Amino acid sequence: MSTMALLANMSAMELPEDDDLAEPDDDGKLGPDHEAYLVEEALHKTSQQRTLDDCEVLQRATASVKFFRAMSDQSQVLGLCRVMATKSFKNDEHIFDQGDVGTTFYVIYSGSVKVYVNDYKSGKEGIGACVATLEVGDAFGELALVGNGKRAATCVASKPTQLLCIEKDAYDSACAKSYHNKIESRVEFLRNVFLFSSSSDEELAALAKVLTERKFQKSSTIIRQGTSTDAMYFVYSGRCRVLTQLDLTRGQKNRLSSSLYETRAAESASTIEHGEPRAMQADAPVLEIGELTKHQFFGEVALLESKRRGKKSWPHAASIVSTTRVELLVLSRYDFYHHISEETQDLMLQYGSKFYLTEDKIRSSIDKQHRWDSYKQELMGGRISGSPTSPTSPTRSPAPPWS
Repeated sequence: MSTMALLANMSAMELPEDDDLAEPDDDGKLGPDHEAYLVEEALHKTSQQRTLDDCEVLQRATASVKFFRAMSDQSQVLGLCRVMATKSFKNDEHIFDQGDVGTTFYVIYSGSVKVYVNDYKSGKEGIGACVATLEVGDAFGELALVGNGKRAATCVASKPTQLLCIEKDAYDSACAKSYHNKIESRVEFLRNVFLFSSSSDEELAALAKVLTERKFQKSSTIIRQGTSTDAMYFVYSGRCRVLTQLDLTRGQKNRLSSSLYETRAAESASTIEHGEPRAMQADAPVLEIGELTKHQFFGEVALLESKRRGKKSWPHAASIVSTTRVELLVLSRYDFYHHISEETQDLMLQYGSKFYLTEDKIRSSIDKQHRWDSYKQELMGGRISGSPTSPTSPTRSPAPPWS
């Protein structure tokens, strides 16, 4: 049962004494009465008096309300909970009438509300026909916050009812503050991305405003090798794996059994959940060639290559799969070209050519690792054969693979 439902009859009850708050239920946990008390206590405070804990209590109480569920920014919800007020209505008392201009949005805290609509075409007067009955947790009047505020119906309390109220001015202020905080947070994030170390606050703010957010669950394929996207991605939180699949010679495939890729290849092969990329082949091993964490980025090379080659798009050379839950900031192709300077784009190319593993670099890495493993095996064999137990048969250490 939702917190809002548990509060349906609380408005008529007296608040318990402080000593009662510590009394647990039979199972030893604080029960719904305690939560309801906290909601009542928070509502009796002014917005200036409410603490973060008070706001979080109200946030839990309104978690099932569709209007709040639709908000992806929880800091905005907390801001609204800080300015939320409460108002009581008697049975059959009008909350507002059709045609009124209103500036308040309501959530039913206790009681119920009937909604009446008169189309006026029939020439009948009065409040019209009842078209809905709203119960605890339902919201109404939201058009007052985002539209012209003209009421499209008459709402009447069908029993003693208590409403949570948000005024348009408070709503606009909370949204503006939430947006400002979001941009500041993004600017701080971008400041820690080495690409933008020399960018001004104004440049970072302009970039922050055009970024969008995307979230992925663990083991989700974000980018698939061989396909193309129209964006660059920054890791805002979480970790991702960089996986690639490429053709190898028979010898290179055999050498994987002794290379640094061996333990990663088998487990990575099943990570790409939603079908293999078109560029991948069934018999080609999947190799993990890197990991991405906060402040790192991907997808920029495909955008730069498509621009350099005069193409509409360019395929990604690797797949990106989330290791944990991941939150990304996404920069569209259009905004990439308009907000990333030519100097920064050149820096991206230099970084990519130096640190990204191309197919040739991967093949070379496999061969080098194989030679290094062979060298260590020969070296250990020489030490064993030349040990004190075999004094008559010393052997020379093999030449290192870089000689």
